[in-house]
Amino acid sequence: MAEAPTKPNQRWFCFTGEYHEAIANVAHGNGAVLYHDDSLYEGEIRFNRRNGFGTLTFPDLKKEYDGVGSARFSGSWKDDYFEGCGNSYVDGFGLELVGSWKRGEIVVGIERDLKTKTIVYKGGYRNGKRFGKASFEGLRDGGVIIGSFSEGKMHGCCAYAYPYSGSKMSKNDCEDVIDFWDDEAPALLGIYKDGRLLKNTWTYYSKGVTKEMLKKYIETTPTRSVIRDGVFEDSRKDPRELERVEFIEDEEEKLVSKVDVVFTKNSKVVDFLALVTGKLTRYDSKNPSKRWFPKQRITIIDDLSDEEDDGGNDDDEDGVKAKLGGYFIEYEEKLENSLGCEATIARKDDEKDIANVKRRMIWNPFFGKCLALVPTCSIKRGDEIILLVDYIAGYRLNPKRFRSMVSTKEKDLGY
Repeated sequence: MAEAPTKPNQRWFCFTGEYHEAIANVAHGNGAVLYHDDSLYEGEIRFNRRNGFGTLTFPDLKKEYDGVGSARFSGSWKDDYFEGCGNSYVDGFGLELVGSWKRGEIVVGIERDLKTKTIVYKGGYRNGKRFGKASFEGLRDGGVIIGSFSEGKMHGCCAYAYPYSGSKMSKNDCEDVIDFWDDEAPALLGIYKDGRLLKNTWTYYSKGVTKEMLKKYIETTPTRSVIRDGVFEDSRKDPRELERVEFIEDEEEKLVSKVDVVFTKNSKVVDFLALVTGKLTRYDSKNPSKRWFPKQRITIIDDLSDEEDDGGNDDDEDGVKAKLGGYFIEYEEKLENSLGCEATIARKDDEKDIANVKRRMIWNPFFGKCLALVPTCSIKRGDEIILLVDYIAGYRLNPKRFRSMVSTKEKDLGY
């Protein structure tokens, strides 16, 4: 979102405003320009170019998002380029970037979620992508990343603070990115290459890392040779997951909690117990051939019900509409990479009340984007982890036509 889609010498469709007193047909002063791509500039103009303060709005990107409105650039301009300090870009989807631009490209800035009023990123950019040695990224699940970025990915020394219900991370802007850090959050320090963790470079701290230790780690740890010669981490055993749950293989296989969990209903932080990984796939009208079976575990990330249906959604036997495709995580077999895949699934209607976790999206330093099993009630040490299935496999219900239990039982339970 950081790169300004502005072009010098865009073709004008029409203009209204002030003209130069001495040169005919030359816009000069305050005015409004409508371009052929339907973008609209309102502000100061010098010799037919955007110069001074003004706002460029893109109606074709207009997406209503809790009143945020259209994508727009507002601030200083120089020779048609967006350039200056304190300039603002709103993407129309609820994210604002305030910072310094040079010839239409962001150099340094702060990204803020307009809905939650929280800072998403603070740091530098290069070619419109996140770049810099000491940058801050606040994840929407409550996790925090502080470290080096290149080409928009973690690259170099990075620190990741796991989301947890007692998080004390600052939601306000801090002069130094280190001040965003929560000393008490469970954390992982490691070296990354192109967004992936390198083997034998990371250490997990269950009781947190101090700001002083974090600053020293980022500033003094050598990385060049490690990044050049290192190999990617392949064990993918998340240490925080291992200290919170365990898989027991006795007479009855089950996943149980190793800790007492106090449920906080109003917490928006993903204080997870276990993680679920699998194959992330999109199914739609162009890819509808695969069929599901009752033994499969399917997790619905997002359905495509808001997209145009080429054949009409079919009703199930009880009159419930089947969804039109979507994004799914599929995990049929036991996976060594994550314990959450071993959680017991309550498939019977009379068992729905015993489910004690729900699914939430999360970012993880070992798995990347995956699912977290988040408590929905207080859980005692030794309790079995149980969740609801989120789809019903049935006759003719393939990924293009599926019925989701998320809209029925899980929704009723506040999922």
